[in-house]
Amino acid sequence: MPIQNAIKLLNTIDTDDNLRKKLYSFSQNNELENYLSENNLKFTMEEFEEAVNFLHVQCQFKEQADDLFQKVELFRFLVSSLK
Repeated sequence: MPIQNAIKLLNTIDTDDNLRKKLYSFSQNNELENYLSENNLKFTMEEFEEAVNFLHVQCQFKEQADDLFQKVELFRFLVSSLK
């Protein structure tokens, strides 16, 4: 399910160095989409936002929410920087 793919990405983006390096290497949106699809992480931005909301309501402490939103902003920045 695509929302689960977005959750998986958010849960691993700060611990998987290879994933993070790969995400930084893209210069075009289709490269990112192809990578996500090839690695069973495909989702739309709407599904990504649903995943963010799902994970946010599970946060019990401010620090957890802060950590989540750092990852969210990182991914949003990466997506917005692509052509």
